[in-house]
Amino acid sequence: MLPTGRTHISPRDLAAAVDVSESSLKRWADSGLLRVTRTAGGHRRIPVGEAIRFVRETKLRVLDPSLIGLPNVGPTSPDAEELRASELAEFFTAHRGRDAANAIVRAFLSGARVADLCDGPIREGLQSIGDLYKSHDEGIAIEHGAVDSCIQALNTIRHSLMNSDEDAPVAVGGAAAGDPYILPSLSAAVVLEEAGFRAINAGPHTPLEALLATIRREGARLIWRSYSIDLTPKCLEEEHRLLRELDSQGHCEIVLGGRCAQAASAAESGLHAFSALGELSGFAQGLLSSNRRAASNG
Repeated sequence: MLPTGRTHISPRDLAAAVDVSESSLKRWADSGLLRVTRTAGGHRRIPVGEAIRFVRETKLRVLDPSLIGLPNVGPTSPDAEELRASELAEFFTAHRGRDAANAIVRAFLSGARVADLCDGPIREGLQSIGDLYKSHDEGIAIEHGAVDSCIQALNTIRHSLMNSDEDAPVAVGGAAAGDPYILPSLSAAVVLEEAGFRAINAGPHTPLEALLATIRREGARLIWRSYSIDLTPKCLEEEHRLLRELDSQGHCEIVLGGRCAQAASAAESGLHAFSALGELSGFAQGLLSSNRRAASNG
């Protein structure tokens, strides 16, 4: 369930996707509401990311997402109720993973923030089926399928958000060594992409020392670590040593997340531990705003 690979679309395609006239799209572009580029022949072209931003902010109904570079997850309905955890749980338990993934992407296109989706229906939907293995023969398979459908949806959203601006600040991160969980670090990466970072996600089970070369090469402005399991004292000591080293250099912010983040950061200063992705989103947006103000005053 990945995007179609298109990077730009025509005003005609966007007009058909949201069921408005092409002349309206061109007026919005000429007034600056919709950013467009021009071909060598002078024809307007709309970056896919800009088209998605526009439909989300204007709450336009998308009839055919494939026309704006996304898989056809079905029409959106901005006036519909918010995505509910119970709806996702029903899809999960009925082995309707594609319907679950489509529902998440539709909610995003309708304007829902990634952090709100992850902190709300995705987290709660997964929690509601977390104990199925105790009473259901297929409980583990259902849970794994549910996680997979969430990963598909978030990857689709992430590809639509990916920041191609070479000047965009870079965030680098991943789950701690020994942590096998994919979804938490991926969720952080998508939240940071939505905030305006270019996020490089190393994924699960990534020792911090394995990231150091990437962090330094990319000049990372933000580093995130995901802790979904308790680390051994030896691993935690090594994490703290490297985090202190990075913090002492003073060039980046270090954020920790996951259900074990507070314990992992308890003895450390200079680290930001968040219990929800909404907190990460707000922190990232504040950091970018501060950078922009500093640049304008400099």
